[in-house]
Amino acid sequence: MSSFVGRDDDLVEIGRLLRTTRLVTLVGPAGVGKTRLAAELVGQLQRAGRGEVVLVELARTKGAAVALEIKSALGITHGDPHVLAGRDLLLVLDNCEHALDDCGELLGALLTQVPDLRVLATSRESLRLPGEVAYQVHGLSGADRRSDAVRLFLDRARTVAPELEFEDADTTVVAEICAKLDGLPLAIELAARLVRAFPLDEIRARLDDRLSLLTGGWRTADQRHQDLRKAIAWSYELLTPPEMTIFRRLSALPGGFGPDVAGVLMGETNRAQVLELLLSLEAKSLIMPCAGAPGTARFRMLESIRLFGQEELVASGEGDWTFDRIVDWLQVVVTPALEAVITSDEAMGRLILEHDNLEHVVERLSESADERQVLIAAALAQVRSHYGQVGDLTVAMLDGALDRTDPDSPHRSIALGQAAQLAGLRGQYDEAVRLGEAAVELERQRGRVTVLGRLLRLLHGVRDRRGEREQAMSALRETLDISRRVEDHTGMVLCLNDLAWHHLVEGDVARAERVLDPWAGVLRFARLPDRQVASVLHTRAAIALHKDDLRTAEARFAESLRVAAGACLETQVLYALDGLAVVALLCGRAERGLLLVGASDAAHKVAGVPRDPWSARRIDEALTASGVPEVHARATIATGRRTTVRDAVAYALEELTEDSGTDPLSQRERDVIELVTKGFTNRQIAARLYISVRTVETHLRKIRDTLGLRSRAHIAAWATQRGASQIA
Repeated sequence: MSSFVGRDDDLVEIGRLLRTTRLVTLVGPAGVGKTRLAAELVGQLQRAGRGEVVLVELARTKGAAVALEIKSALGITHGDPHVLAGRDLLLVLDNCEHALDDCGELLGALLTQVPDLRVLATSRESLRLPGEVAYQVHGLSGADRRSDAVRLFLDRARTVAPELEFEDADTTVVAEICAKLDGLPLAIELAARLVRAFPLDEIRARLDDRLSLLTGGWRTADQRHQDLRKAIAWSYELLTPPEMTIFRRLSALPGGFGPDVAGVLMGETNRAQVLELLLSLEAKSLIMPCAGAPGTARFRMLESIRLFGQEELVASGEGDWTFDRIVDWLQVVVTPALEAVITSDEAMGRLILEHDNLEHVVERLSESADERQVLIAAALAQVRSHYGQVGDLTVAMLDGALDRTDPDSPHRSIALGQAAQLAGLRGQYDEAVRLGEAAVELERQRGRVTVLGRLLRLLHGVRDRRGEREQAMSALRETLDISRRVEDHTGMVLCLNDLAWHHLVEGDVARAERVLDPWAGVLRFARLPDRQVASVLHTRAAIALHKDDLRTAEARFAESLRVAAGACLETQVLYALDGLAVVALLCGRAERGLLLVGASDAAHKVAGVPRDPWSARRIDEALTASGVPEVHARATIATGRRTTVRDAVAYALEELTEDSGTDPLSQRERDVIELVTKGFTNRQIAARLYISVRTVETHLRKIRDTLGLRSRAHIAAWATQRGASQIA
């Protein structure tokens, strides 16, 4: 009786499957719209006169009654299925998840004995029968104002409040509501019914309590589809006791999880049993696979399902025990990243992967004096600074952890060092040096040589920015000595890079080149962190610039920018943009250079990261040498200041891309395709490419239109057939 919104691709694909497959099961979590999708498909088939359809609703049927219900609907009497012979018949079984064995036994016999029979089933778990195709039904896309999720919300809202008119600003809020609800149609419909009583902003604000809020569905619907909590409880009650236990405990991890933490939370359960439990929850649509570290499995829960699990965890009395185990586990995870002289890409990647879990733990520990929060807060601050998030909230978070905990905490020096780094990135060099000195002095008493090396390298950086060259060089040489003693090849290269930069700034270009050039080849084979690769490339570009080798300088600045932008390293992005602006001005491409100067000006201001003295001096010299009239220069720079960092990066790199006019896909679109083939989500692609989620969706839409493809899976298949070298 209500309109059907979206799902065009699903309808086409399921219709195709039913023409070639005898058993198709629509699987997915509670409220994702499996029944509604099946009903729409059946309606299309009936309107087109394509055979006979028999529908059996099984939600209220159990045990032996399941087979009787199905046979009765089919007209099978005396147990003889041959009465179905010769009929073009589609059997639709709705809500099979609680009757998998009964359905499976009967269908196994019917499909064998009646060759013309086809079956479409809906279930939160596949039937696991030979020849079955399990079609995964996902939530509606909700990040775009024109998305199916937003259309569904507005359609249902107008049925309860026809007088309401929605402006563009309203649909933006609706898109946020739909995204927070993971695009689940049941949740969206229940939320839409609230517009009669609540403003959109209040609905959005109340979604943390959605299980109490989203009730009162259609009176004609099954009882469990009138209430989001009841819909999820139906799945939960079908679990075995061990499945219930691991489900509850994993719900305490809002950022996703892998088998490692699942094993920790299940105590004595062996690894094989943990993997079996995870696979079972995934099969039952209570958890879903998501992108993790290369070569590792990772899962997450839809937020509505996770909030239900949280309620069950509290009710079980296991909440505090579970949280305590998670904190201990996170300490083990973050330690390698924070105790090394240089944080490796793998260790940094793991911190980024656990970002939401770190935030959750830090927020909860902030109500206590638990000394573990110092290390966890330092890890979270490192992730935020990695992405240029060095504002007051990050500083207050780390300062609060330091204030609340014992000054004798073994991790205090690490947190002080992270606080020094934040102050340095904010241009507060006096504070940064004070904190850095305190961290080094404290760590000398601890005796952890790699941690000391890490803090000395940080102290070198902030002293250098404060103009204390002699003290900075002393800290750098001690860091280099530590790297040699512990045979840290990466640390040695990066210390030498810093040393070369010192010589370059002092005007001794030949000495800088002698220090760094023998190690240039390391970039080709050593697994250096992206931040340090970008830094070394920037130094080598600057050396080429001082030697007036503008072509080499531009190529190295561009390579540094690609690495930095790909890893979302905001500070390194700004340094590389400054370098490319200087090269463009010196090469006579004044318009390009001035636009990049303006874009970089604005980006430095937004990030709160001051331009380093070397870049500032080189830009001033290049502006003078360009001979551009001051009035024109100011106007063009002002235009550049209105450019976003993302657009500036694209502008800086696209002009350097070879054969850009002969390919129907842009370089950015090829980058998106490459990440799609690796299984990245839109949000992860946006983070990697330094663009917004909405821009990723636009690129994917254009890629599909250009190549004539229908889905992400088709894009990945297209890319795989052509090989990575033709795409990247």
